[in-house]
Amino acid sequence: SSKRHTSPTAPLIGNMASKLFKADSGIPYKYYHTSHICLAGMAPASLYLSPSKLSMPVDLALAVTIPLHMQVGMNHVVTDYAPKLCNFVWKKHPVCTAAQRSVVMGMTGATILGLTKLALEGKGLVGTAKEFWRP
Repeated sequence: SSKRHTSPTAPLIGNMASKLFKADSGIPYKYYHTSHICLAGMAPASLYLSPSKLSMPVDLALAVTIPLHMQVGMNHVVTDYAPKLCNFVWKKHPVCTAAQRSVVMGMTGATILGLTKLALEGKGLVGTAKEFWRP
């Protein structure tokens, strides 16, 4: 009989992905409340530090914190509204809810990548936002 080789970290990574996939309870939910405080501090700090090199670490922290905060919040929306929509349209809400959670997870990943690229290669998050108000 052949045994399938798995990495010792596979259960850990799978468990973390599962918790993030259903991010409206447990540890991600606690992160959601902690991230409110972090964002409340980082947003003014990034505005103050914007044209300097000190703004990059804050921009990188925002590039991760904002999308993960969005992940948990959007999972609340999926939990509250997806079963109603899926029951109305398809009558198979576990599959439909999983599909919607997958879309939220994809949006989170794409947002992290985009904001990180902006923080590393562009003017940063706040520097880019300030461009809206420059003539």
